[in-house]
Amino acid sequence: MSRIIVLKLILIFVSTNLFGQISPPLEIPINISGTFGELRNTHFHSGIDIKTKGKKGLSIYSINSGDIIRIRISKVGYGKSLYIKHQNGTISVYAHLEKFSKKIETHIKSLQYEKKTYEIEDFPKKGEFSINKGDVIGYSGNSGSSSGPHLHFELRDSNTNEPLNPLKLGFDLIDTIKPIIKSLKLYRVSKDGAFDFLKDIEIKK
Repeated sequence: MSRIIVLKLILIFVSTNLFGQISPPLEIPINISGTFGELRNTHFHSGIDIKTKGKKGLSIYSINSGDIIRIRISKVGYGKSLYIKHQNGTISVYAHLEKFSKKIETHIKSLQYEKKTYEIEDFPKKGEFSINKGDVIGYSGNSGSSSGPHLHFELRDSNTNEPLNPLKLGFDLIDTIKPIIKSLKLYRVSKDGAFDFLKDIEIKK
């Protein structure tokens, strides 16, 4: 029993050293409907899908201090999304939002009117939108290619833009179902997450 507790403490310590102290992106308990690396129709899932109790309009918080480096609105894909660059070498991504916080919403609406288009992408300069850890940056929604209200949350390496596993942030997850391995398949994966099937691998029981 003591070994299990020590191991858990070590994992928490490693997580803290890698990413620093972070705040959860939602106030409600973190309960996921889609996990990192999950196989989708054309790609591997590059983040986690966090349940919002089927509701829109829940406050979304920045997990750490940093600068907003990208704001995007699209009818498909991530819908309304925000990208925040942090000093620890990571970028956090928040997608399928209903709307942004007031200052960001005002800024993006002025760009929409200026360019006379709903779909828009903006790359703010450093310091234009500085964010503190725990600041409200938007509200949960169902925008883009989403089948129900939830928060798609990602963590990326700011140098390579490659996805990192958000579960290593040490979120206290609700998970009571043990995994059952039914099949094992081998894929060739490209840097953008696309894949090619190679072969099935036999599971010996």
